Amino acid sequence: MAAASAGRGIRRPRHPQAGVSAGRGIRRPGYPQAGVSAGRGIRRPGYPPAGVSAGRGIRRPGYPPAGAYPVDDLVQAGPPGDLLPGLALPVPLMLVLELLGVPQQDSPQLCAWTDTAFSMTRHSQEEIKAARGHLEEYVAGMIGERRERPGDDLLGALVAERDEGGRLTEKELIGFAFLLLTAGYLSTVNAISSGILTLLLHSAELDRLRARPELVPTAVEELPRYNPSAISGALPRVALEDVDLGGVTVRAGEAVVPAIGSANHDASVFHAPERVDVAREANSHLAFGYGVHRCLGAQMARMELQVAVATLLRRLPTIRLAVPEHELRWKDHPVSRGLLSLPVTW
Repeated sequence: MAAASAGRGIRRPRHPQAGVSAGRGIRRPGYPQAGVSAGRGIRRPGYPPAGVSAGRGIRRPGYPPAGAYPVDDLVQAGPPGDLLPGLALPVPLMLVLELLGVPQQDSPQLCAWTDTAFSMTRHSQEEIKAARGHLEEYVAGMIGERRERPGDDLLGALVAERDEGGRLTEKELIGFAFLLLTAGYLSTVNAISSGILTLLLHSAELDRLRARPELVPTAVEELPRYNPSAISGALPRVALEDVDLGGVTVRAGEAVVPAIGSANHDASVFHAPERVDVAREANSHLAFGYGVHRCLGAQMARMELQVAVATLLRRLPTIRLAVPEHELRWKDHPVSRGLLSLPVTW
């Protein structure tokens, strides 16, 4: 859905709506060939790539570290509590808003619009369309503000590339900023909540992390492998010619959807893939994509996951689920799997 919503306004005229390269003979018509990045060449010299430095230098003086204040509120309120608004949402949301230079006080309205815009059945098509329109209007307004008052945040850099470098059209600029603002935090919220749920359901591995917190970096790779928030490719890939994949022939004109969740449990790649192992070393998972289509914010997401898990171990060492697993409610999205809430106690 991220690709679909961002595509409104950034798809070139006369190009059919569909996808990216997915191996020899399979390509979504109208999108760049493998190796041709849509964002290639738009970074200003000296501006750090997304995710590099793990957030170093992006925090304003006096601004709280991600994960500090939200979990304080959760702990002070006492058990039981919802870990989604208590930790999983604020950590990535605060950082993305900071990177883009978006006022923190706008976050409740932005979250409400985003939740509606990326839903499938919980809202009507009219409500979804209206929410996306509000988000695009908001982004356009922020872009206008950067033109009047240039800033050194990521949005300001994108506006400069559009106005000074001419490498982006106005519609591409709005679409790019829209995607960064929404998917930039939404996917990580899902990854954090799903990852923490995995630990709560595998108490032996959670105890292992408590005893050896130095395993947090490897755990952060294992959790999205075992329980990925992105469970499939965003759009179908259409075969341009007959292609053999895994012993199955995909005929020219037929569509396929990559099953990321299944790939992350491939026994030919991962030892005992059905088992959670927070110390797993050989972990070439696809939770963040692969190749030229790898997630732009993968390093930032890793940092946020590490912050969330380490904060959880430190501040809520006796945490456990407050409801049976079957009572948990999930978002209605065919591509990105995420919880609506994560009730916990301690």
